[in-house]
Amino acid sequence: MDIKERLKQKGWTDQDINRALEIMYAQEQANSSVNQYTQSGSRILYWSALIVSTQGFTLYMMISVIGLVFGFLITVLLRDIEHIDYKNHIVAGVFIPALAIINVYVMVSLSNKIANTISSTNTSFYQHNPIIISVVYVVAFMLPYFFYKILDMRKADVVKVKG
Repeated sequence: MDIKERLKQKGWTDQDINRALEIMYAQEQANSSVNQYTQSGSRILYWSALIVSTQGFTLYMMISVIGLVFGFLITVLLRDIEHIDYKNHIVAGVFIPALAIINVYVMVSLSNKIANTISSTNTSFYQHNPIIISVVYVVAFMLPYFFYKILDMRKADVVKVKG
């Protein structure tokens, strides 16, 4: 016997039964949506916690590789637009690393806060120093540009010697 028949036997009207079923199914749908949101949120929290909890050498290697990649991309961009004057190169050389330091500092600080928020009383996440990580990132970020400039100066010296 289904629920409609049981409610009719208890004297409920069709209108009351339909309204009750709408409320029940709406609640089931809401619970289903919440469960889906909770599951995807749990995955995000899991991966965030995994990334945040990466400690020591691995973290610095990851930050260095990311810095090198982005530094290489910026160096390629600057090399391709070399027709801009020297003053703009200086502005780009100061502005971009400063922006990188600020971004990395904010990301690490927020990661530390997230780690504190999601950690239980039994576990505590290692707190990373945002200043050290920012410096590591910016040094790695600037390396491709410095190598490009060193090679460029050597090429200019070779041209002077030949000429």
